[in-house]
Amino acid sequence: GSLDVVDGELVLTLDAISTWENWQIQIIQDAYALGTGEDNEGSIQFEADKTYRVTFDARASQAGEAVLAIGSTEGGWAEFHIEAFDVTTEMQTFTFVFTLDDEEKDYTKLAQFKIEMGLLFAGEAGPQHFVLDNVLIEVEVDVDEFVDAELIVNGTFDAIE
Repeated sequence: GSLDVVDGELVLTLDAISTWENWQIQIIQDAYALGTGEDNEGSIQFEADKTYRVTFDARASQAGEAVLAIGSTEGGWAEFHIEAFDVTTEMQTFTFVFTLDDEEKDYTKLAQFKIEMGLLFAGEAGPQHFVLDNVLIEVEVDVDEFVDAELIVNGTFDAIE
């Protein structure tokens, strides 16, 4: 497969597909993807007891379920927030709001932002496409008032050549 920016959108093109788990195909922002750390090392610092809103636009070459997965990989996968969404062949805006208030979780660990789609394309022939744009993570500063938390690097994919 390949990952390219086309007209300001991130386009994942899969030519050959051999997957049986959702995590086996993913678009990810972590330290490795940003060139700042090792593979599977987080790049996003969340804060406990804060409410966040994740928004992005997405479409795929076929309709089905994909998964937003946010969490830390320090010591194994520690889920901060995971939520399935139904993507279609038309561009849609997806919004997820969640509060990091689980006392059992260590939110001081750096997190990854992932969209997993292995099962969306499982058993399908290539080429298949997943298109992503306008990725934003905001933090709530007042009741229903959110501001950019500046946790996603170039979520509009405009500056990528």
